[in-house]
Amino acid sequence: MKKIFTFALALMASVSLMAQDYATLFSTDFGSADWAGHDTICAGATAEETINGIFFRSNNNSKYYTIADGALTFCDNNSGNNYFMAIPVQNVNDSVIVVLGTVSNGQRVNYLFRETNEISASSVSMSSTAASINTEQSITIKYKMTGEGNEALVMLGRQGSGQKTVIKSITISTIGEVVPVTDPVAQVTIAGPSECYVGQKATYTATTDVKATSYQWYLGTDAVEGATAAKFEFTPDAAGNYAIKCQASNENNASPAESNTINLAVSERPVLEQVIVTDHTTWDFSKAATVSQIKWEGDQKDAAPVLLANVDGMNNDDNFNSQALLFSGEYPIRDGKYCQGPHLEFAIDAPGLLTVEYSNTGNRTAAEGETEGQEALRRFLTINGQLVPGDAGSMKSNLNTTTANIAVEPGNVVISACMPYGADPTAAQYIRIYKVIYQRTGWPTAVENTDAAVKAVKVVRNGQLFIEKNGVLYNAQGAIVK
Repeated sequence: MKKIFTFALALMASVSLMAQDYATLFSTDFGSADWAGHDTICAGATAEETINGIFFRSNNNSKYYTIADGALTFCDNNSGNNYFMAIPVQNVNDSVIVVLGTVSNGQRVNYLFRETNEISASSVSMSSTAASINTEQSITIKYKMTGEGNEALVMLGRQGSGQKTVIKSITISTIGEVVPVTDPVAQVTIAGPSECYVGQKATYTATTDVKATSYQWYLGTDAVEGATAAKFEFTPDAAGNYAIKCQASNENNASPAESNTINLAVSERPVLEQVIVTDHTTWDFSKAATVSQIKWEGDQKDAAPVLLANVDGMNNDDNFNSQALLFSGEYPIRDGKYCQGPHLEFAIDAPGLLTVEYSNTGNRTAAEGETEGQEALRRFLTINGQLVPGDAGSMKSNLNTTTANIAVEPGNVVISACMPYGADPTAAQYIRIYKVIYQRTGWPTAVENTDAAVKAVKVVRNGQLFIEKNGVLYNAQGAIVK
């Protein structure tokens, strides 16, 4: 992914571009006759429309765009709305000036550059520059665009309840002359994995020696329908070997250039079984996954607990023993640093002490007359369904609570929460769990009560840590080594 650098953001009552020579890449007036008949755009959750060279989309079916009185309006009936507008821009490898003329009534508007014309809710996680607009103004934003490829400007509008943003015109210019590409694409290089499991997404990217305007991906000799961008995502539905390649070209190519071939070996994912925790263990969810978010919806959400080691994207290594954890909820991982749900479970074979770092799932506000510490919306930690003595509870998602020295006995340990001062005091509640630390304080009682009990010995073999007890060798995750 190309790096994008924001140089400056300036709010001004009027825009002057006289100091330097600019080349206009795109310009439109929303009062243009080309907009006639488009009173409502993107009324549906996945609706999209291209008008006057601009791509529109909304990810919320109660939000929409309207065009009236020579202006484009982002309408909002509820808070938390996302809007997307993509404007194709040539790759110019120089500073780009974006001028939005006569913007008014906006509570907040974000602007950001994106590398392709693909628009999705993930756009909101990219770096952006926000501008608070309370009166009718013009806005100038200056970016640095680097590298090859199809660039596009994406504007995200996010308004509060009942708010709207009105935009009357957009002009995109660049400093200096735009030099067109005259060389054909001669070299295409693709990168991506060479092995994955059935049902696991494999992502590939193509890079070219000069700017390409056309891409086509292949599985073997068959062109993949719709795979016509520099990025290709492939989710195999059967085991086997797949030959992946890409062709790319621009208007100067007589025939497309072809990339190297990556041979992808796809196998069935082995189903792992839960292991018992037999030694000190820390689960830090900032080390839990290779992705920043895994969200369960539909039948997956709040279903029976799932072993995290069998979930795509979750790590199972020395830094995070997911083969010991069962989870039920909505987010096995969120924001790359916590899980969010009402049930996290593991099993231990000896007594110990727990430390849990957690928070509420939102920033809650106390009702009038409520006493601090006894608010109806305050969530308290529970272990095996029991409140933890000394736990302060949590009212805020942005302020973590850490509760330590929680005594636990051999067997299953279920971490959850409840709202004892709420309407349903015993119901399991969602919390965000950032870190769990188990400190072992003894060995299994059944072993210690036998005459043949011997002390466990930690050994290192071939650079790996093992625990030997009663002639049985365990790895660091508690699984028996055969």
